[in-house]
Amino acid sequence: MSTELDGLFDTTIDRAIADLGGVDSAAGICFEDDAGSERRLPFRELEQLSASVAAALQGLGARTGDRAVLILPAPEDFVPTFLGAIRAGLIPAPLSPPMGFGGNEQYLE
Repeated sequence: MSTELDGLFDTTIDRAIADLGGVDSAAGICFEDDAGSERRLPFRELEQLSASVAAALQGLGARTGDRAVLILPAPEDFVPTFLGAIRAGLIPAPLSPPMGFGGNEQYLE
């Protein structure tokens, strides 16, 4: 069975992410919140968002091989940021957001 996604995974990760922009379909990622509401992120939009993140990270001075700590509780933010970090040549290091009583400020300290 052949689909327009065939061959996408026979390449490097960053190239595969870039190639997602050429997928002309409604295929993508579906996010569901706690209330059961769904939000679809088409692959084309995911590719564009990850490219924007990669450019922003490089604009901030990030260089190939640098580590990027990702603390993003929302999957809709995490996925394009994670892929953008990869596209920028960074090593993404996801961390769980704070769950204790101290909140974000204490966590960052």
